[in-house]
Amino acid sequence: MLFRSLAPLPETLKREYLDYAVLVRPACVANTLLRENYRHEEDFFFRSVHLGTECWGFIVLDRLRSAIEQVQKYDHWQNAAAHLRSAAHILDYLGQHVMMLTSMVLRDYLRLKVEIEGTSGEGSSAVKSFRPVIESLFVPLADALLGGGDRGEDDELLKAGLLDLYEHPERQPGLYNYAKALEIVESSLLGGFYFRHFCLASNVIGSTAKGTMKKSVAALKKTYEKQLFPLLDITRSTLGAKLDAELVQFKGRIMDDIERQRRSPSPEALDDPFDDVKAVAGLSPPRVMGMNRSGGGGPAASLTFSPPVTPPKGDAAGGDDHSPRNLDIVQIGRASCRERV
Repeated sequence: MLFRSLAPLPETLKREYLDYAVLVRPACVANTLLRENYRHEEDFFFRSVHLGTECWGFIVLDRLRSAIEQVQKYDHWQNAAAHLRSAAHILDYLGQHVMMLTSMVLRDYLRLKVEIEGTSGEGSSAVKSFRPVIESLFVPLADALLGGGDRGEDDELLKAGLLDLYEHPERQPGLYNYAKALEIVESSLLGGFYFRHFCLASNVIGSTAKGTMKKSVAALKKTYEKQLFPLLDITRSTLGAKLDAELVQFKGRIMDDIERQRRSPSPEALDDPFDDVKAVAGLSPPRVMGMNRSGGGGPAASLTFSPPVTPPKGDAAGGDDHSPRNLDIVQIGRASCRERV
């Protein structure tokens, strides 16, 4: 009866789906593996890593464009933020993915490099699209904060809206989560992919060399040094300066309190509920007795010292550590601990 109530699977395909034959091109893959003639030792590995980067780049762009669609069509800021985080995870992975090329034998790659001059991963259409597509993700956020009005990079209204959003995230949690997702995907592109690409080139051919596109490796620094969302960075700095000025009287209070407690012999520091147990086990020096939290009593009258208790040794012949005398001492220590707790 349970199986009869289940709805049948739809016979028609959804309108949005990936065509495996067009996307993967299995015949091309088979020819690449079986019929391609590789004249260099590192040729196949070099191509495979770059083709893998291109495939993942296709998925990244799909997630980014899907995030824009979630906002523009459905006004789902939380869903859009989730898609951005998915894209950020892939960009972080791509940075590690391209670093696999550091395992190439340098001599063999340099021989290959001569023959592939004029082409590079930098020429990938997907890689070229990363920055402009991600930068366009800021537009919906700015429109939402300004109510759809015109904006500019120096628009004071936009800066004020961003500051209010960061200072009071509970008022517009969807927009705030989306803004934080923009920060994450920016870090993943600049620090996860672009910076790793620079490290790859430096580790393979050297930081003073030129790549296959006749550009210096040092020029790759510009890719990760230029911010994607400078207004978000300005907002974080502005909010920090504002709160620093408002709370200046509390600066360093926690660390000052910790340092003060460390230097002063406070009663709390001496009142350890496990002192008796430690003394029974011979793990601590004699503790000061007679001190209470109120600090009352004279110095000579209220301070008494309890000598350390040495646990009796077990039977010399049998080495019995579970004798009744030892058990009594442990029970006394436990009872004292419970009283203090």
